[in-house]
Amino acid sequence: MRRRALACLLGAATVFGLASALTVRAEQLPPGSVRVAPPAAGSPANLRWTASFAQPHAAELQAYNVDIARGYRFDRRAAHGTCTVAQARHSTCPRNSRIGSGVGQVTVLAPSSAPREFSLTIDFFITPPQQRGDIAGLVLAGHEPQSGLTFALVGRIVPLRRGPYGLELRFANTASELPSGITVQLHRVDVHFGTHRTVTRGVGANRRRVTYHLLTNPTVCPRRGWPFLLTVRYSTGPENYSAYGACTARRH
Repeated sequence: MRRRALACLLGAATVFGLASALTVRAEQLPPGSVRVAPPAAGSPANLRWTASFAQPHAAELQAYNVDIARGYRFDRRAAHGTCTVAQARHSTCPRNSRIGSGVGQVTVLAPSSAPREFSLTIDFFITPPQQRGDIAGLVLAGHEPQSGLTFALVGRIVPLRRGPYGLELRFANTASELPSGITVQLHRVDVHFGTHRTVTRGVGANRRRVTYHLLTNPTVCPRRGWPFLLTVRYSTGPENYSAYGACTARRH
């Protein structure tokens, strides 16, 4: 009995240790890193991310995901147009397909020159879904006029079935989509995400105006706010950053 009990304890300790090793630990970003405007539960809103990152030395940016709190609704009809992947590759996405913008601070490493820091302009464009089951596709287009650095990262907006997050903005091929021969290190982003479109439906007496919003807040406001998670994958491994968007309860 004692041997069996000891074996059970050792087995439990092994499983617990494995589970602990697999637990994803995230650095908590400062309050206000994610801003929801307006923050009212159930209201159409825009998101703004303002965050800085301590990227490992000489690490290469390979991929990243943004997880958004469960309960958010995403309506691709809010975009006035769409961009194709081919247009994204040629930096010719229609302006009416833009659903967000901002700036990013990066360091660019090239074999033939010293490291240089740049401020990128960033635009987000919507595309058709890239895979079955996706809500939509997404393009992050970066441009720096001084150096001529231009790139387009094609991602997916994926519904998540369980857990605290319900949507994921998934960019899985960042390293291969960046210009060849350079390494990009991300230090800071300040971007906003969201748009809306109003259309007229029906004819005659049945005509009515309908507004589609890209993002609508969850209907419930948790005590800590709505959770968000940024996972940045480098050549040295993943780094995770969590944040909460402050919210206010729905008025009855």
